[in-house]
This record gives sequence, C-alpha cells and structure tokens, in this order.
Amino acid sequence: FCEDERFLLRVTIYRNNKKHFTTLALNEAVINQGGFARLINMRVEINQRELANYRADGLIVATPTGSTGHALSAGGPIVHHDIEGIILTPICPAELANRAIVIPNDRQIKIIIETQRREEKVDLGLTLDGQEMFPMRYGDEIKVRKSGREISFIRLSGSSYYKTLRSKLKWGI
Repeated sequence: FCEDERFLLRVTIYRNNKKHFTTLALNEAVINQGGFARLINMRVEINQRELANYRADGLIVATPTGSTGHALSAGGPIVHHDIEGIILTPICPAELANRAIVIPNDRQIKIIIETQRREEKVDLGLTLDGQEMFPMRYGDEIKVRKSGREISFIRLSGSSYYKTLRSKLKWGI
C-alpha cells in the first residue's frame, strides 16, 4: 500500500468582527441559499487583495481532494491531489466571465457576504463536506486557508488516481 497525505481547509466565520466559528473540511466549503436559487453578492479577497465580486447562486472553495465532487459538478476543474492549490468555483454565476480559479494553498481567502435581504426567512448557509451546515447571516465574513493538519489515506497497490478517475467518470468505457 501507499500513503497519501492530503491537506485540510481551516474555515472560520467572523460575525460582527468577532471569531464566531472555526472548523476543518477535507473536500469543500460551500456558501449557498437553501430552498430557492437566488443570487448572492460576495466579495472575495486573496491575501487582502480583491479578486472578484461574485453574483452567483453560491461559491465552492475546494481542495484537490474535493475537486471531483461538488466543484466538478459546478464546472470546476479536476485537480490532482498532489497539486498544492485551492479551487474557487462560483455556482451558476450571473456573469459569464466568472469562472473557476485555482490559487496556491498558502494564500488566505476572505469571502464577504454583501447581499442584503428584507426577508428573514431566506436561509444562507455554509456547508462543509456536504455534511455539516452552519447558518450564516448577511454581512458575515468567511476566511479559508490551508490548515496545519493533514489526513492520511491508504491506497492499495495496483490502484491509481488515474484508474479511479477513468472508472468513476467512465472515461473510455
């Protein structure tokens, strides 16, 4: 067998300029609205420099491990797990030019929710690895960076990353 080391994302939510919640994610952190597909206005900064203003149904911040899941379904790239990057993929962006981008994983991503809603019943949430959902408020800031912690995967001899891709994505079958 072989051992594969994978990095984790450290995701922190700030509310009213105070740290509100911190957790780890292996695959992705997804910002979206439950129930209805409505545009969310988000400002994204990389190391305190503006990257983009997204108007989209949501935003996926994924690791290479998570690149073949939700991020791929939303139009993001497949990124080999040995690539040291973080993938940002907007979900159904309003502007055609808003596409997925891969940035080095030594950067800090800051996402500011700028959407103002009059309806209190509109849910905005941050879902981690498709399991844990954290309710958010408009105006919250989400900071995402590579965690100092890693996780190990055991890969049996004879298996390979490319063989798994071919099988799961039905390439050449």
